[in-house]
Amino acid sequence: MKRDEKNLNGLLDQVYLYLDGEMPQEEEAEFKIELQRNSHLARLVQREIRFRAFLKKNLTRRPVPPNLADTIQRLTKHPKGM
Repeated sequence: MKRDEKNLNGLLDQVYLYLDGEMPQEEEAEFKIELQRNSHLARLVQREIRFRAFLKKNLTRRPVPPNLADTIQRLTKHPKGM
C-alpha cells in the first residue's frame, strides 16, 4: 500500500471513530481542533455524515430470524476429537 493510501486510510479511521463516538476523549478534543483548522478534513467529515444519512434513509434493515444465533452455533460446532 502506498504511503498516501495509508495516510488516507488512517484519516478515515479517525473520522469513523469520531462519528461513531468511539474516539478517546482527549483524542476527540484534538480532532475537533484539527477539524476547525483543516477545511479538507471538515469536508471529509461532512461527506461521511451525508453518506450515513443517505444510507439510513434509503436502506431498510430486515429483521434477523429468531433462530439465527442457534443455527450459526449448531453449524460451527466442531465434531468431537477436533
